[in-house]
Formats: sequence, structure tokens, C-alpha cells
Amino acid sequence: QGYENQGGCCADDDGKGWNIWDTLTHQRPDYIFDKSNGDVACDSYHKYKEDIQLLKQLGVNFYRFSISWARILPKGYANYINKYGIDYYNNLINELLANSIQPMVTMYHWDLPEELQDIGGWPNIKLADYFEDYARLLFTHFGDRVKLWITFNEPASFVGGYGSTGHLPSAPAIYQPGIADYLAAHTVIHAHAKVYHMYYREFKKQQKGKIGITLNAPACKPDNSSINDEEACERLMQFNLGYYAHPIFSKEGDYPDVMKERITKNSKEEGYPASRLPTFSKREIKHIRGTYDFFGMNVYTGVLAKDGEMGPIPSLLRDGGVKVSQDPTWPSSASAWLKVVPWSMRAVLNWISKEYNNPTVIVTENGFSDHGELNDTARIKYYISYLKEMLKAIHEDGCNVIGYAAWILLDNFEWNRGYTEKFGLYHVDFNDPTRPRTEKQSARIYREIIKTRKIPPLNIQEQNSNASVNTPSHGLSIALMLSGFSLPHVDLTWASNRPREFLLLDLIVCNVATFIIWKLGTAFATKMACGCESTKESECDKYSLPEGFLLGVASSSYQIEGGWNEDGKSVNIWDTVTHLHPEYIADGSTGDIACDSYHKYKEDIEMCKDLG
Repeated sequence: QGYENQGGCCADDDGKGWNIWDTLTHQRPDYIFDKSNGDVACDSYHKYKEDIQLLKQLGVNFYRFSISWARILPKGYANYINKYGIDYYNNLINELLANSIQPMVTMYHWDLPEELQDIGGWPNIKLADYFEDYARLLFTHFGDRVKLWITFNEPASFVGGYGSTGHLPSAPAIYQPGIADYLAAHTVIHAHAKVYHMYYREFKKQQKGKIGITLNAPACKPDNSSINDEEACERLMQFNLGYYAHPIFSKEGDYPDVMKERITKNSKEEGYPASRLPTFSKREIKHIRGTYDFFGMNVYTGVLAKDGEMGPIPSLLRDGGVKVSQDPTWPSSASAWLKVVPWSMRAVLNWISKEYNNPTVIVTENGFSDHGELNDTARIKYYISYLKEMLKAIHEDGCNVIGYAAWILLDNFEWNRGYTEKFGLYHVDFNDPTRPRTEKQSARIYREIIKTRKIPPLNIQEQNSNASVNTPSHGLSIALMLSGFSLPHVDLTWASNRPREFLLLDLIVCNVATFIIWKLGTAFATKMACGCESTKESECDKYSLPEGFLLGVASSSYQIEGGWNEDGKSVNIWDTVTHLHPEYIADGSTGDIACDSYHKYKEDIEMCKDLG
């Protein structure tokens, strides 16, 4: 819940002020893929009771949502409080608790009040003080009921709005990579630490809540087995995840050494008198280090890393000295960046465990995009495969992962992609002013999983591998069988005064129907391979290809050939559009080489021959 689905914009709805995404979508709709905005979105501002009933029907035990800073403080400053904003979030929290659903609250999910952007936004260190004022207000009004707080969601994503380089920049669309984004990150880290210490001074004793921060980064594998690529992969993790985690979660504090060294070196070579990366004093390092009760991690995908340079000069990507790619064989989603890479879940959790002495981790987001299909089998496969890897990290590797939340309850406004990509368990009809919700197959099955505390088997051999949830009196215990893996007994004494029935594994999505269909398909495939068991010849014939039936594979010239300007070939319309307007291509690529079948056709023919 937040800008992506709340709606209620702007002054027309109970005093909410403008935020940087209101400004971007209204002043530069060309920066949004479908030129849409979040003015209404899912209209959760008015339909929150209906949404909570969806949560209740699912049987979930907690709901992670974000608070709009501009709805509470319309100008961003604490001198004027919007009563209607306070009332809205009080009503939301109270309604959740009335339905036995625990709130997990994110203070900042990318929607900075516009008035604060007008004084420079996050690169202005003064914003750390204003964020502390805002957080104090949240603790004062909601902390008696909210026991889990997240200061920031994905700072690596939103500070990128100050280092924009693409044709669809994120708010506030500042084009100063390698400078403004570094200043913004520095302020955010200070702000997080300030809020943590303020809570422990002023509220902890009475409210007994916990505070963390949610970070994000793709998992990484070397592009090949060379030492250089292995080092590049580790460097990428430090520049993406260690950038924010190392100052807070490491024993040493401060930015990772590799960041400080490389950015200082590059800055000098570029003619800057000092490093473009701001520095922490010894006192600041001590103040920031250890400011956490849990590590929130959003996990979506993975990448391949190769030693090399890419990105503008200067920029974070250029400073890292890593060429990033994704294997084209990895399954895709509706989002160009989101490939299905199940090993990324286990890899990231292990990296955090080894780097920061196995802290308490909650997977605060994990999800898959499609185009809004109600029978969302691809999403179900995604969740099951990622959850398997999470359970391996817990059982086989000893990672201290205690919770999981799927992204997201409702299809919503997906930032620069508008309404073209859908992540929800529930479909929302954005063409209908009433924004009706329709459950997808994943939601139906999830409701059954919560009810039975069982996960359907992934194949026939696992049919008898299900186990039920056991909740002993000492705390939370989940025994969830998934592909032969079970969740451990988890003692939640770290979250004292929280209800025992609070289950940290929230939105796990599986699909019994998919299994049934798969099983039937397997039976059919077995008959095809081993011979039809039916005594009726007509029954067998239904599943046999007729004599002389032709089977082949297909391709097209531009998509595979390459050789775009070789041996007398002239320019075609796709050569023109990819060269003159690379922005028209999702990843800015061309077919200049493609699969290089112009030169490798004999190899391709051998593959066809091998297929038969």
C-alpha cells in the first residue's frame, strides 16, 4: 500500500500534499510507459476495508504496507499535520487488527513530498532531520499498535532517481549519476540511523517494537569461471547491496573498501579534487553501525557479471567496473529486468549470512509480473521454485530467515511501467472507475494452503511429502513441506509482546490445479512413450500422431541471422529503427549479430539434425 495502489490524490482527497511521483506523472507523462499515473491506482484509500477482507479471506497473518509522507505531512515538514491522513492510517491499522492481521509498516516507499524535493531532495543532508521528525510522528500516533517498522524500501532503487540515465527516468528525474545519487544514499543511511536511535531513546521501552531496513539487489554469478569475473561478481554485490548494508550490518561499518578505493581512484582520474563518494567520520560510522533489529531483503532475480566497464562517466555502474547481463535462456516475465532465476534467492540469503554474521532476515518482497492473467500458472511456478531455494538456505545452509512476504496483494501502478505489468494475487480492472478486484488462481490456492497449512506436491514422487503446520505455545513454528524441504521451528522471542499466532510466512502462493493438470499431462506423456493401455483402439488413436505427420522448428531471418551489413545486404526497416531509435526496443539492442546464424548455419543445421 502506498503510491502504487492507494490513490486519493491530491488536495481533493482530505489534504494530501503532492509527492515527487505526482509531479513526475503529471508534468512528464512521457516518462511513464503508458502515460498513466497513480491518482486513483487501486483506490485503496477508499477501498481499504474491502482489501482487508481479501486479506482475511486469504487467511494471512500480517500485511506489509507503506505510509505516504505527504498524506501525513502535506508539505513534508512537521509544523503542519494532516488530521485526515492520521485518521486514515489509524482506521487502516485498527481494521487490520480487528481482523487479526498484524501491520508491518514501511515509512518511506519512494514518494518524497514535493516541497522537500524543491530544497534538493535526498542529496540535501538536512532531509535526515526532516525524516526523523516524520518518523517520530508515526511512532507517536501508531507505535502503540505497530510493532514492526521498516525505515526505507529499496534505497538503491529510489536514489537512482537522482542518477537517471535512461529514457524513462524515475522521480525526481535528476540526471547527475555518480554524484547526486551518492549524496542521496549518504543522507538516507544517516536518516535510517537517526530514526533507529530516536526510537530506542523515546519509544522502545514502552512500545517494544522492532526496526529494520529493506534492501534489494540481484544475485550474481560470474559470467565464466575466470578470477576476474568472480571478483567482478563480488564487486557488483558490494556496490549494490553492500553499499547500504555494510554501514549498518557489518562489524566494521562504513562503505565497503572496494567502493571507497575505486570511486576515489576514478574521481581522481576524472579530474575531481576529492572522491565523489561522501565520507563518514569515525563518530558517524559508530553511530550508524548496528542500527537494526532485522534485515529486510527484496529478492526478484539474478544476473551474470563480467569484468569490464559499462555505463556513463561518472556513474555507479561505471565505478563498479562490471558488465552485467542475463542468460537469454532464463524464463522471462512481463518485466524486461525480471528473469526467473530461482537460485538467486538462496545465493542472496547466503551472501547476507556470510557477510554480516547471519543476521535475522525477513524476505519482504518476492514476486513475478505478467499481463494480468487470472490463471497465473507462471507466477505459481515462480513462487514455488523460489521458496524451495529459500528453504534450502534455511535447512542446508543455516541462514537465519524467519519470514517471507510475496509481492503483491493487488495489481497496481508499477512506477515507470504504469499499468502494463501486473504482480498481484488479485486482478484489478483499471478501466472500471470502481476498480473491482478479481481473485487469480494463485489467490484461490493460497487460501487453501493457509487453511490446511499444506503445500501441494510438485511432482508425483512428492505426493506424500506434505506436512502440517505445528504451532507450539513457545512461539511460531511452521513445518511446511515443499519439494522435500520443511520450514524450521522459529522462536520469536526477539519480537517480544507480539501475538503468538503471528505467522511470518505470509503470502506463499501455490496451485493445486496446476499439479492436477501436470499429473494428467504426465500420465498422457507416459502413454505416448510406453504405449496406450486402453483396450479400445480408438482411445489410443486419439493420442497418436497420424502417419506422415510433419514436425519441425521455426525461425526468421532478422531475429537470428545477424550479418546486418555483410556481403552486400542492404538496410531494412528493423535495421533503421534499432539504430535510429534504440529507445523503441525494450533493452536498446539490435539484430546486428543476433544468433549469428549467418555464419553458424551449419552448426544450427546439426542441431536440427540432432532433434530428428
